[in-house]
Amino acid sequence: MKKQQPQISEDKILETSWELLGEEGIEKFSMRRLADRIGIQAPSLYWYFKSKQNLYQRLANQVS
Repeated sequence: MKKQQPQISEDKILETSWELLGEEGIEKFSMRRLADRIGIQAPSLYWYFKSKQNLYQRLANQVS
């Protein structure tokens, strides 16, 4: 049986990013860790965010 991909959205990625940053800090944050937490392959994140810097910018925009 084929493993089904979890539902993913920008909001889910951002929410999970905040959780991961809160637990492990920015020093340990990586796109691979984020993908593992969500349950997807890391390259899938780049469909939503071109880079980790792009993701950080979106997180910063949420705060401002």
